Amino acid sequence: MSINQPPPSPIASVDATVSRTTWGDRAAQDEVPRKPSGAHEGKVMASRHQESAGPGRVEGILEGQRQALELAMREAPLGAVLQSLTRTAEKIAGEGVVASILLLDRDGLHVRHGAAPGLSDSYNRLVDGAAIGPAVGSCGTAAYTGQTAIATDIETDPRWASFRGPVLEQGLRACWSTPILSSGGAVLGTFALYCREARGPTPDDMDLVERLTRTAALVIERHRETEDREQTERALRELREQDRRKDEFLATLAHELRNPLAPMRNALEILRLSTDPAAQDSARHMTERQLRQVVRLVDDLLDISRINTGKLELRRERVDLRAVLRSAVETSRPLIDAGSHTLLVVLPDTPLHLDADPTRIAQVILNLLNNAAKYSEPGGRITLTVTCAGAEAVIRVKDTGVGIAADMLPRIFDMFTQVDRSLEKAQGGLGIGLTLVKRLVEMHDGAISAASEGPGKGSEFVIRLPLKDGAEISPATIRPAAPDAEQGSRLRVLVVDDNHDSAESLAMLLELTGHEVRTAHDGIEALQAAETFQPALILLDIGLPGLNGYEVAQRIRANPALTGVKLAALTGWGQAEDRRRSRASGFDYHLVKPTDPNAVEKIIAEIEASARTP
Repeated sequence: MSINQPPPSPIASVDATVSRTTWGDRAAQDEVPRKPSGAHEGKVMASRHQESAGPGRVEGILEGQRQALELAMREAPLGAVLQSLTRTAEKIAGEGVVASILLLDRDGLHVRHGAAPGLSDSYNRLVDGAAIGPAVGSCGTAAYTGQTAIATDIETDPRWASFRGPVLEQGLRACWSTPILSSGGAVLGTFALYCREARGPTPDDMDLVERLTRTAALVIERHRETEDREQTERALRELREQDRRKDEFLATLAHELRNPLAPMRNALEILRLSTDPAAQDSARHMTERQLRQVVRLVDDLLDISRINTGKLELRRERVDLRAVLRSAVETSRPLIDAGSHTLLVVLPDTPLHLDADPTRIAQVILNLLNNAAKYSEPGGRITLTVTCAGAEAVIRVKDTGVGIAADMLPRIFDMFTQVDRSLEKAQGGLGIGLTLVKRLVEMHDGAISAASEGPGKGSEFVIRLPLKDGAEISPATIRPAAPDAEQGSRLRVLVVDDNHDSAESLAMLLELTGHEVRTAHDGIEALQAAETFQPALILLDIGLPGLNGYEVAQRIRANPALTGVKLAALTGWGQAEDRRRSRASGFDYHLVKPTDPNAVEKIIAEIEASARTP
């Protein structure tokens, strides 16, 4: 054979051998006594072997192999192919023999039902998933040892203790099982023959099983290769799809960050060039709006990252769902009004108590309401309803907006998925909002689903959250707002940040409100400035070169000359663990960047109030 010539297919090999004749002479076999006994048993088995041997028997086996391989080449289900082989085995072995094929799981620890049309459904269910071992019937033993396991009498064989009853009930007394081996010698499953007589296999029985086992190995191995190839192809498609969506996400992120940066840059130019108070006021408002947009984008990204890494902590408390929803509605009202939408809110008269993080639940509803407002044509209708269904609160947000295509519904909550990219870009968004919503709902042991009749027909999101039984919630405690800093008061404040613009801009804001401010840009400079300036408050960045903020705080707390100074951490990290670490290092306050000037003023007001207290 030339090395370039492909080998003959298994089917061609079988066809070349099979001649179109009838099955062997079965009449002689039918004349053999059914239940030989005593000294005659060996003679009868030998006689049976002699009578069944011959070209008719071999042709019958080859025909059965050919049929099975043809089924496999036509991509018939594996179960159908294996059943064809078991039928061939039963036909050739004769009356009183039942064939079974079990498949070994990929983990190599359990067998699964492959084909056994002659065994009862209840028994097939019993062995499906059974663990293999050195004494687990004939099949479990063969799969474990990789060698043929013969039980000449199931009733007395100790290996059949766990399965003896169900087999004997079917009138089966003996079983011999051969492992099905791959081309590399790995066990793929077992091929077994059950007999109604308590006896061992004849040479013909073993030859039959050996031949059909090789065919089964070929079929199973090909099936597994096909499965592996398809699984690899699916994984590659998923990876390519994830890469495509991430690329789109990064492009969208760049777009969304540039959007607010452009008007902020323009506003800075207006403030630099214009002396008109109205123009300057408009520029300030513009900058504040765009800054909130940037903060929202960054917050969403951080929330997704924290959820994926298991670092997002819920601050659960007993809350009335109605109050949380009212808060979300109030926050979303400006966007709804800007689109001239009609919002209908239907809440129950009685409280619905949850064990939940009210901020996160409000975030979920706010996201859905904002989406409904953004993706509805002006004058749209948005409905928010809450009902009680058994032990669950059911929240529905329905709109008359752009709707969702049927092929997008299964992926609507996937990361980076955007229903309409052109609209998404126009309205703003990263394609992670609904992913965040789903994760937050699931963290509350709830579920969310989406429904739509198609593009242009609106959509509806349904959230189910578990209710918490118990007494009425106590009225919320109203805390007065922190007093504003007194006009004309002066507090010494040291601002430490390696980002010069951040340090100088924050210092400028504090000076504009009447405070005396110094700046430093690394840890050593901060320690020196603290000793010479003697501030009442140090706003200290954590990520400093040289000595980091934690180390600087620890040294300040160890310096008797700086007793009483208040320390506020400035950082981009705001989880509970980050706050614990800053407290352990000696910080009194923890501020998350971008720093809210009002939060700084609140700290200053507390320091001043403390100083006035005798």
